Amino acid sequence: MSEASPRVIEQETSNQAGVAYQRLQGAEASPRPEDEDRNVEAASTSSTPCGNSKATQGWMVKSSLLNFFDVKFKDGKKTANCKHCGKCYKEGESTGNLSKHVRALHPAAFRAQNGKISKTTVLDALLKKRKSLQISQSISSEFRKNPHTFRTALIVAEGFLPLNFVELTMWSTFGDENCPAPIRSRATFAKKLQSYSAMLDETLSLNFHNTHLVNIQLDIWTARSGESYMGLLVSFAPNVWNRKLLDDMEDHRILLSDDRTAQNTHLLDFVSLGQKKHTGKSILSIFSDLLKKHNLTDKVATITMDNASNNVLMYQSFIFSRFNDKQPLAGRLLGKTRYIRCASHVLNIHFKAIVSELFRNPDFAEALRRIKVLAKTMRRSPRICASLKEAGIPLIPLEAPTRWMYTWRQLKLFLENYVSYKLWFEGHEDGGDTDIIYMLRGYIYFDERTLSMLDYFVKSLQVFNDFSMKFQNDSYNHLSNGIPFYYLIDSFYSYCKGALQGHELPKKRAGSDFSCLNGTSELLRSDKRLVLEAILASKKSHQKYLTWVRQEPLYYVAVILDPGAKAGALYRMMSNEEADERMKEALQFIQSYLKEYDSCVDLRASKLVEKQATHGSGDLIFDREDFRETSENSQALNDADTLIPDDEELMEEYYTYLREPLLKNRSTETAVAWWYQQRSRFPRLLPLAISLFYTKLSSCEVERTFSLASRVMRKDRTRLSARNFKSLMLLRDRFDRFGFYKRGPSALRDVCNEKYDIYEANDEELDPFELHPASDDTLCGSDRELDDDDLEQEAAEEDEEIMRLVEQDGV
Repeated sequence: MSEASPRVIEQETSNQAGVAYQRLQGAEASPRPEDEDRNVEAASTSSTPCGNSKATQGWMVKSSLLNFFDVKFKDGKKTANCKHCGKCYKEGESTGNLSKHVRALHPAAFRAQNGKISKTTVLDALLKKRKSLQISQSISSEFRKNPHTFRTALIVAEGFLPLNFVELTMWSTFGDENCPAPIRSRATFAKKLQSYSAMLDETLSLNFHNTHLVNIQLDIWTARSGESYMGLLVSFAPNVWNRKLLDDMEDHRILLSDDRTAQNTHLLDFVSLGQKKHTGKSILSIFSDLLKKHNLTDKVATITMDNASNNVLMYQSFIFSRFNDKQPLAGRLLGKTRYIRCASHVLNIHFKAIVSELFRNPDFAEALRRIKVLAKTMRRSPRICASLKEAGIPLIPLEAPTRWMYTWRQLKLFLENYVSYKLWFEGHEDGGDTDIIYMLRGYIYFDERTLSMLDYFVKSLQVFNDFSMKFQNDSYNHLSNGIPFYYLIDSFYSYCKGALQGHELPKKRAGSDFSCLNGTSELLRSDKRLVLEAILASKKSHQKYLTWVRQEPLYYVAVILDPGAKAGALYRMMSNEEADERMKEALQFIQSYLKEYDSCVDLRASKLVEKQATHGSGDLIFDREDFRETSENSQALNDADTLIPDDEELMEEYYTYLREPLLKNRSTETAVAWWYQQRSRFPRLLPLAISLFYTKLSSCEVERTFSLASRVMRKDRTRLSARNFKSLMLLRDRFDRFGFYKRGPSALRDVCNEKYDIYEANDEELDPFELHPASDDTLCGSDRELDDDDLEQEAAEEDEEIMRLVEQDGV
């Protein structure tokens, strides 16, 4: 579709399904100004004291001085409180008093608007209620015409219900007597879903109109059937390029999602690649077509994906293709579309290297094999599973074939419940369950040395799991946390080396504490050395990724443009020499960005507003001085005078920003609020800074989409065609992100858990940590792991063993 904006209605209410219906049902396609005036005045009349002539005119909604006052409603009366000094005026007072107050006591604020204040219109008043995300007129009109069908689509998409649901006799009884006859044909309903999907695609594209730096998350996974799928998500800052709207709103919330968080990620598309072997070139073709379909060709600034060879080739071809044609705006501003390697994938690669090294030790390999067999037995044997649940003993989570961090979670949960597992076993032994005893006798008991070694392994790698879980949280999953992540892991390896050399590591009261690397008195030195050497064997992998980070200045720019971190944070996390080098590279990046911005973007002045409220911290910034027994002297960069500008006038905005004091009470939301407040001082840096908070460091959200897909694409759902499945995936995400479900926007991982199963009652328990349940048709993993013959052989041997055991349980 074209860039032309379709007619829209604004979201003005909470993300409740019933309220959303009322909003859509009552929306007019194109309200007339005279009608709006009457509505606002009527509302004002009904909410103000009787007998007050000015109150009945609703002057507080339309006053030309409204920008200087906060309007409040208390005890049936409206008041106007000065934003600068708090002076209160009642609704019945003359607007002349307000004008005298502003001119006499706040002349600077008055002059900031050049003394020219236009009469606030009803439209301006309505804009103040505007939500961040817009909804197209087509989808709102469809609800008014076919509310019953629309509700049916909401239900079917949320639960992935069979489409013949509409053919049930009882379904027609739930319709509204005043609405048109509901759809009773499966084929007709399928066409309707396709239509809704197109309308919501239009709605999503409508919201792309006011942003020019979007982040794409991409991943490709393959089912055991051999069919591959590509999932794409898009993350962007809403309305960041609409300077007039930012000024009209006077509230930073227009830069946040409708639930008031700095998270705005949508499922862009879910595409089947078929069973043929795909290449970087074939992926690029599909990727480029999808960008054109959603009008994003000119807007892709960053792509977050793993390091699979096909992904690298696709990215390289994509960059090359950009230079053959006119460079898109996003590419011009950032120099090129930037490749952000998925941090969760990096952690998984490190952990795989560690476990692979430990597999060379027979004791560790045998212990891990036994725990994995226990996990499979607990899940696949109905009698054992039911008995453990009845006793309140948690099951060991099944590992995902390509997610090595699940090995850590298996070991941790096993160690935490080892005593309970033994007592449960002994209870069945006394009860005479000889077949269960026979199955588990060789797997349930571990000697103290093995338990001590496994415990040291789990505690030593706690930091890996902490990061893995943080990236599942949207408040941490953004680019400015990339430098803290990579450099803290680098410090961790240094501590491992010190522990291997026999150094006693001090316990820290704040920040990351690596004193666990000292081990306990029960731990044998040989076992401690075994684990530490395996960890250090993965340092080569870490250094490779850290080198790539050092070659990408956008990571460092993201930290510098975080007003709660800035340049000083770099000097706290790395050596002075390296920080100086990174600052120079960031300076060159910013200089290039500002030049391109001045040449291709129309600058429009905007005004300052008062500071907004702050929230809790969500950053990972650390101080490397906390990791030293003797601190070195380091001087953080507190001003920009130490830098030698190439073009002082061009870079003045950047230098002025660096001299600003640090923002306290940090979070992504407070950082967005700060940039909004300072938008007239830093108009060129604003779009880049805000967009970086919406640039994802990990593509774990795509993995959650595949997790949801794997729970639907099962043997008992073979009648669900690929086309209808894709429609339901997209519709469900669109309905969710635009607030049509009562629960409001939520992550896909919250849908399928132990408390809410959208399938049959006899489904096995769903592990909240498990991306891929044990199912023949599950999406088993991404391409980067499918060529590992050793893993496949090991899995086959374990499956053969567990099936032999389970068969004895009567399954």
